Amino acid sequence: MNFSYTGTIHIVAYVDSQAGVPIDETVSEQVVVKVAAGSRALSLIPVLALDFHVTPASMNYLASKAKTAGELLTLMKVIVPIVLVVIGVVLLVIAVLRRRKPAAVPAATVTVGGGETQPENSRLDANPPR
Repeated sequence: MNFSYTGTIHIVAYVDSQAGVPIDETVSEQVVVKVAAGSRALSLIPVLALDFHVTPASMNYLASKAKTAGELLTLMKVIVPIVLVVIGVVLLVIAVLRRRKPAAVPAATVTVGGGETQPENSRLDANPPR
């Protein structure tokens, strides 16, 4: 005679589609002994049968966690980018409004010994700075 064990596990989970948090789960596990006598295999009674369920309190807790996670994801994926774009546009508008064109400074002229006029910034000054 040969003994063998066959196990089956069935898991049913209801998961929040946005956050990926499991909200409700059911797990059923069963182990059955099989006996092989000659060419025939006989299944005997289950040696192990377990059923697990999420309690209603846990289900409410997990649903609350999924809702909070969903709100945070919405905040990070939608609200924050919109706020950053608005801030960027406001800063760009402020930069454009505050931009100043450099004022044109007229070149001052000086009269040099022979009556010629030259721009002041092109005059060579042989005197040492004071």
